[in-house]
Amino acid sequence: MPPGGMGGAGYAAPRNDGMATASLILGILGVICCGILAPVAAILGFMSRNRIAASGGALGGGGLAMAGMILGIIGTLLWIVGVIVWVSNLSHLTTTTYRARASPVRGTLWPHRKVISACACKGPGPEPGDPATTSPTA
Repeated sequence: MPPGGMGGAGYAAPRNDGMATASLILGILGVICCGILAPVAAILGFMSRNRIAASGGALGGGGLAMAGMILGIIGTLLWIVGVIVWVSNLSHLTTTTYRARASPVRGTLWPHRKVISACACKGPGPEPGDPATTSPTA
């Protein structure tokens, strides 16, 4: 008896459908990096499942096709949500206006940044006209 079980001729597993493999690859890419590929993966997975069912067992890869179809659907949903978020942020940016106002610091626009002195231990110096630095005149 040969090692590995009963003797006799084994049968060859059906070859995987190429569309199933392509669906899985595009589904992974669609979820990870390129959302536009996700709908293609879902469609290929659906078509591949139909081809495998119609082949009568001559084609395999039903699991690959199902995984590609599921990843394609998930990737498509993520892509749609991402586009909605992007468009809502884009419309927010175009409707918000920025108005420059006069700043208390002469010659700058609001908001401004204070210039920190060269010695970090002292911190920023007082602003000109700061009430803490002006002495009352008596």
